[in-house]
Amino acid sequence: MRFGLDTMGHWIREHPAELLALVKDAETVLVSEDEVQLLAQRDDSRTAALCLLERGPRCVVVKAGARGAVAHSAEGPPVHCPPVPVQTVVDPTGAGDSWGGAFTAGLSEGRGTLAALACGVAAASFAVEGVSLEGFSRAHDGTFERRVSRAMDTARSDM
Repeated sequence: MRFGLDTMGHWIREHPAELLALVKDAETVLVSEDEVQLLAQRDDSRTAALCLLERGPRCVVVKAGARGAVAHSAEGPPVHCPPVPVQTVVDPTGAGDSWGGAFTAGLSEGRGTLAALACGVAAASFAVEGVSLEGFSRAHDGTFERRVSRAMDTARSDM
C-alpha cells in the first residue's frame, strides 16, 4: 500500500526506526528542511532528501516555509516552487497545513508534481493573508487558479 506521509520533529526524534519503516512504503514524503536533515542525519536538505529517496518513496518534498518547496524524485532534477507573493502577511499559522492539503489535493486530482507544488504555495498564500480562514475569503472567481498559474510560471528545475 502506498500513501503520503507528513511528519514532524517529535516522531523523528522519538521513533526514528518506526518512521523510516513507513518512509520506505510512502508514495510521497513531506518534510521541513530541519526534519529531513534530522531524519536522514545529513547536514543539508538536498542530500538528506536524496537519502530518503533511496529508502523507497517516489517523491520527497522539502517544505521551506517562506522560500516555497522543493520536490525531489528519481524521475528527474529537483523542482523548486517559490511562494506566491502577497502584499501583506497577517499570520503564517496554518500555512504549512494549507500547503500540505492543497498539494495532496492537487495530486489526487491527477495534477503532476509541479502543479501540485503550485497548488500548495497558492493555498499557503491565502492562508497567510488573514487569521484562521479569513485569508481564504479571497480564493474565489478564479483567484486560486491564477495563483497556481503564477506559481508554475516561477517554478524551476535547474537546481
